[in-house]
Parts: sequence; structure tokens; C-alpha cells
Amino acid sequence: MRQLTCEMCGSSNLVKEGGVFVCQSCGCKYSVEEAKRMMIEGTVDVSGSTVMVDNSSYVQRYLQNARRAYEKQDWEEVEKYYNLVEQNDPTNIEAIFYSAYGKARTTLIDKDFYRKEAAFEVLRRSVSVLDDNYDPSERDIVERVSADIAKLHSASFVYETAKNGYGTTVRDDSAKTAALFKSVSAEFVETCINIANKFGSDDVDERAYFLGFALSHAKLSGNSALVAQAKGLLNAPAIARANREFAAQSPELEEEARQLVEERKEHEAEILKLQARINGKEKLPRNERKDIDTTITAEVGKVRAIEKRLRELVQKRDAIASKYKAVK
Repeated sequence: MRQLTCEMCGSSNLVKEGGVFVCQSCGCKYSVEEAKRMMIEGTVDVSGSTVMVDNSSYVQRYLQNARRAYEKQDWEEVEKYYNLVEQNDPTNIEAIFYSAYGKARTTLIDKDFYRKEAAFEVLRRSVSVLDDNYDPSERDIVERVSADIAKLHSASFVYETAKNGYGTTVRDDSAKTAALFKSVSAEFVETCINIANKFGSDDVDERAYFLGFALSHAKLSGNSALVAQAKGLLNAPAIARANREFAAQSPELEEEARQLVEERKEHEAEILKLQARINGKEKLPRNERKDIDTTITAEVGKVRAIEKRLRELVQKRDAIASKYKAVK
């Protein structure tokens, strides 16, 4: 939607008075039909005190053309039609990104690095404002943007080379263009983190969805600090859950382990006492010695059962603790 602009002074402050529209700046008057003719395109709403134009049909038409151009990888047309969308719908994040993306793509066939640098700076800035205009209905667009930024890292491009007297290439400036790709990914990391932060701590899945993109592009950027930051944020919900789980289960685990250790001591003491009887100076009758051996065997079995349970408790503790490990 946009306001009618006075042809005389350029003001958009027109008010309907007595069946005509009057410019509040210069006093110029327009009939309803004149107001309609003055609008270049779109559906005009003249029912209220301010003339508004609905350009939604044009936006959809431009979007269709832009998407067709994208499918053909006609980057000049991509830039052109997404620019038209952005002019009529300034908060459309698809247009904000792809108008700049199309421009950046066209520079990849140009040896002029400074032209590339300027276009990619515009692209980087367009990425930085995506989170400001993000709406939950545009979730799939962020996924598309992520994929297309990633494609830059494997894209072919023209670069300057320097050769020696034998015609052998001794250096080139391809690394400078690769650095531009990394700068866009680095900017996208911050954008994804900002979008993730729009969701509450209970929206674990939504946060993880965007933080996953952040981690992928942190790796593409080659920035170890960004990788660590993205990993930490991505792991935060799992660590919090593990912390709560451990806090809830730890007292029970510790108490059970304490009791088992005490029982093991009692059984080991009983085994030692029985063995002392067998090894004593007094020779025991065969039947009594046999009974003691049977008892010792039973006590050893109990000790082994306790040790097995203690190992299970250790494994359970380690399973909880493993949730603290960082994502690869």
C-alpha cells in the first residue's frame, strides 16, 4: 500500500474534503477520478480520507517473474524483478535478499574485484537485516537463503592471475573472492542467531532449526569463534535438560550406590570370616567345611551382583553426562 502523491508539490498529505482530495501542503484539489488516474498501478482505495493503492497483485506478478528467472539462473533478471518486489513491498525478506544476491552473482563473471566487493557488501548488508523483517510464515525462505549462500562457496568465478615469463601462473586473487563468500556466511550466522532469539527458551525445536543454520555457516565462514558460539547456543537446551535430569536423579543414584557399597563391605567381611574358619588351626569336619564353601560361593555371588549394579549406575551417570558433550 502507498499514499497518493500531489503532482504539484510532491506531498503525500491529501485529505478528502467535500468529495474531492485536497493537498494539505499546496491546496491543489483532485477529483476521485483524477486520483485514480494519477495512480500508475494497483487497486485504489478512495473510501477514506486518504488515498491508498494496493500493489499486492503486482508484487505477486513480479515474484513469479523473479522466481522463474532464478530457476533459469538469469541473475540480471533475478536482480531486476526482485528489485521491483522490494520497491512495492520493502519488508519482503525474499526480495531484500535475492535482489542483492542476483547482483552479486552477476559480478562473478567480472574480473574487476572491486565491483565484486561492492556487490557483496550490499549482499552482506541485506543479510544483516533479514532478522529485522522475519515473520514465522517465512521459515522456508530462510532455508532457501541458507542453501543459496552455501552455493556461493562452490560457485565458479573469474579472477585475476599473474604469470611469469614462461606463461606459468605464479599467483592469483581468487582468495579475495572466497573471502567475500565467507563474509556473507559470517553475517548469516548472526542473522540466524537473532531469529532464534525471537523464540522463547521453551521453543527448543524452533531455536535449534535456526541455530543449525548458524552452525553450518559458522563452519563455512572459517571463523572458529563463530563455530564455538553457534555450538554453545545449539547445545544449551540439551545441557539444560541434562542438568535438570542429573539434579533430579543424582541424589537417588548416590544413595543407591552408597547402600550397595555398604552391603558389599558386609559380604566381603563375611567371606573373610568364613575363610578364616577354613584356614584355622582346628580341622573342620568335611560336612561343615562343605557348608562353609557353599556359603562363601553365595557371598561371592552377592558381591559380584553388587559390583554389576554399581557399574550400571556408573553407566547411567555417564549417559546423563554425555549430553553435555558438544555437537560435532
